[in-house]
Amino acid sequence: MWVIEIDHFGPPSTMVKRLVDTPKPAAHQVLVEVRASGVNPKDTYIRKGRLALLSGKKFPMRLGYDLAGIVQECGHEQSQFKEGDRVFGSISAWTGGAYAEFAAVDVSELAILPDSLTFEQGASLPIAALTSYQALTKLVRIKSGEQILINGASGGVGIFAIQLAKYFGADVTTLSSAANLDFCRELGANTALDYRTTSTKSLSKRFEVVFDVFGNHSFADVKDILSARGIYITTVPRFEIFKDTVLTPIGKRARLIIVKSNSSDLDTIAGLTATGVIQTIVDKFFSFDEVTDAHKYSETHRARGKIVLVR
Repeated sequence: MWVIEIDHFGPPSTMVKRLVDTPKPAAHQVLVEVRASGVNPKDTYIRKGRLALLSGKKFPMRLGYDLAGIVQECGHEQSQFKEGDRVFGSISAWTGGAYAEFAAVDVSELAILPDSLTFEQGASLPIAALTSYQALTKLVRIKSGEQILINGASGGVGIFAIQLAKYFGADVTTLSSAANLDFCRELGANTALDYRTTSTKSLSKRFEVVFDVFGNHSFADVKDILSARGIYITTVPRFEIFKDTVLTPIGKRARLIIVKSNSSDLDTIAGLTATGVIQTIVDKFFSFDEVTDAHKYSETHRARGKIVLVR
């Protein structure tokens, strides 16, 4: 089978497509024929070595985490899926491997892809939708009527954060580029602000949640606009957030969302998408042979929604 790997950390051009042996699924895995794979900032950070403490430095290193495809072979100790099932999910291990013709994936990290959703839609969901869902339901348990500020609202995670926050009844304020203000409103934002002309310190509202999707604000930046027990959430693992987490056990708190793919949450996301509660938005499709261009586009931080690789 073919797979996309890197032999060292570096720019998008470090990615190479090569032939390797097709893996055999372990007892609790299934072999998935990958039809589409989502491109996430996580992928580019790993490729550049920004997350080397987590990904390790063993090369060749495979890339890609989000996938959707068809089950081709089942491990002998699993009964959750059968050959021919349409599935989607995300590989939680830092070994990656979704940028490939086939991927052996633990069944606990997959769910059935509803017939009403395409493989491309399925691949656009896992990390981005799960990050938003787990942040809002497990890290903060957002409630109806609460105020939430979403920074980086027009990107992959942001689009789901807006929709889910509205679904749970929150009052949503977004920060994005001026070009995406109407886009954020269409997704459900009550108030859409231009990050270039709006300072967080100038906001008069007090927020129960500040969700910094882009990770370009700090807890110190937004502390004054948090409510008495408000929570600042970031998606980017930096030393600062680990320090702030330890120093804020109560009151105004800082937290890092660490997403974990699991079948139960994926089932919930699939149901919300299939019934139209949330919609998938793909900015651009690239073929797997165009993965270099896909990473370059991801690093512009201008994608409106998701980027997906397709066969």
